[in-house]
Amino acid sequence: SCGDSTEDVKSTAGGKPPEERIADHIENVGEIFSDNMDDPEDGVDELLDYYDDNFSDIVMAVADGIVEIHESSEKKTRVRKMADEILKAVKNIQGPAMKFGQKVDRDRDLQDRLERKMMRQFGEYADLEEVFEDIERDFGRSFR
Repeated sequence: SCGDSTEDVKSTAGGKPPEERIADHIENVGEIFSDNMDDPEDGVDELLDYYDDNFSDIVMAVADGIVEIHESSEKKTRVRKMADEILKAVKNIQGPAMKFGQKVDRDRDLQDRLERKMMRQFGEYADLEEVFEDIERDFGRSFR
């Protein structure tokens, strides 16, 4: 069938299109929120573990989505379809995410512990940022 925009969808991981893979990750995060309402600190530990375990698939799903949009003959339609799928998943987890966030907001001590964990987890990215800034500066100089 000519003009069928689903034909140019080349999905990878498990045959699912990228927006479904992204939506699955969002819903998995929502489950972590729901399952850890009684102990938000455990929930944050689980979230950090989930992020570690699934980082490459999340990044690849986003990259695959960008490539699909780039290669699509009907970009607006493809973007709209992706956005609908992802926003549906976001709406599904809004309730648990808000409740979880409120629990964390009420506990200053927990916030401090979480902040330290996040810094440990993502501190390495700050170093990377400096490296990229150095590369950018040196690369820029080579054109002057």
